[in-house]
Amino acid sequence: MRRLRVLLLTFVLAGLPLLLAACNESDDGGGQLVLSVPSDTETIFGEKRDFYVIGYFNEPLAHPGDVRVELYAGDKAEGAPLRVVTSSVDPDTGLTPESALRTDYPEGLDRGLSMVPDLVMEPGGFDFPGNKCVVTTTYYAALVLGGATKDFDTDYLDAAGQPMADLTAGTYTLKVSGLSGALEGKTAVKRLTFGLTHAMLGRFSPTAHRDRLVAYGREKGYRLYLDPFPGILYIGSSGYEINNRWRPNNAIEVVNTLSGNLVDTVSAAQNDILLYNVSPTSATQMTETGTLVFTDMLDDPATSLHYYDIGEPGLSYVEAGSSEVVVLEGSITDLAFGDRLALYRAEVLEGDGADRDNLYTPGDPTPRLVDTDVSDGVVLGSGQELDLFGLCAPIPSATQPGEYHNQYVVTNRVAAIHYIVRDGDGAAVLDTTREVNLGRIYDASQPERVSRSIYEFKHDLALPAAGSYVVHASGLDVDGALVDGAAESFPLTVGP
Repeated sequence: MRRLRVLLLTFVLAGLPLLLAACNESDDGGGQLVLSVPSDTETIFGEKRDFYVIGYFNEPLAHPGDVRVELYAGDKAEGAPLRVVTSSVDPDTGLTPESALRTDYPEGLDRGLSMVPDLVMEPGGFDFPGNKCVVTTTYYAALVLGGATKDFDTDYLDAAGQPMADLTAGTYTLKVSGLSGALEGKTAVKRLTFGLTHAMLGRFSPTAHRDRLVAYGREKGYRLYLDPFPGILYIGSSGYEINNRWRPNNAIEVVNTLSGNLVDTVSAAQNDILLYNVSPTSATQMTETGTLVFTDMLDDPATSLHYYDIGEPGLSYVEAGSSEVVVLEGSITDLAFGDRLALYRAEVLEGDGADRDNLYTPGDPTPRLVDTDVSDGVVLGSGQELDLFGLCAPIPSATQPGEYHNQYVVTNRVAAIHYIVRDGDGAAVLDTTREVNLGRIYDASQPERVSRSIYEFKHDLALPAAGSYVVHASGLDVDGALVDGAAESFPLTVGP
């Protein structure tokens, strides 16, 4: 999981318009004390966000030493810090010892990485937020709590035993200092902003889609969430996850429902969704779209929906007749407000009687003709079949709580498409209902690995005789009821 947010934030605080941006400083000429996360383009957060502070060393350090992370109010590292998080390394090794970690944490999912700040329990105890920092030979990582999960496995007290203030809208200065070992005397500083954000939601897989999503977000000036959320940290392929930490932080970047915020409220939420390859169990569905549905912000002008105009980031296919390889690039386009159905592509293949509904292999070498604008009609030859591709928007729905905090099961959607194909006299020659549940096989050598998308479909339609027809497509919800705004039609000609 993940989102795109505005790079610069303008909001009114205490009656004054402020334009806030990141600022970086460092006196580490050797480049050993790096401040990698928050990255330079991800320094704006929703109010009360928890966040990681991570430095990936340029080269392994044999004895890095202790690190202290401080957060100050304002644009300078001056006065009393609001947050202080300090590591406690073994003085002989300069590294966090395994004995300082709670390796039997029931809320965690160990994916091969145990050296994460969330697990530190000494000194001060597991609930103490001021000890949540680890140091290894290749990175340091600290957890800074902002208030989003202050009721989850923390006492939310500072070193003096006083409750910490939530990180509400404003400018803050983050300072990281090396206290001993190779990092002693080195510092790094970065400016952070908490306030309003404008999110673009979408999955980050496969890579071609991820690259287009990132490029689109940067073109629009949105804030891209590539940094790890607190509670989900991976180093290479090894990681550790705490769903009840990262999902609440993910959710408030979509719609912030926390009380006491200054500007980041439910009504201030703005979100864009790129609907592609959204699986039913993905964070994009269960936490991000689920949050929009749960807060009644899905069917709101502040939430914009997008899709690829050809259904894919890019298409490569063998053209029937010429045997030429055709390459098309998809464009990210808007789904009009209130529009619940888009028919974006038709593929014409020789009929073989095989059932290919909702199964698609990008790059399949089977020759075909591709029509990326079905509105002006599709033509089939005798014995050919039509593969119709399309997308359905999520719809307002009830939700049920999932397994974790801020995880939602959306109980209703456009679950099927009802087709009626009528001839020139208006008589129905085909009446069929098909499921919305496209499965892409990205690796043809592994056909068993199917990536399901609950908002997309591929339906095979075959007409028995030559003639001129009109195809009517209507979206049905899980109960079989017609969905407003989910109706399209196009002419279809079947040759002799």
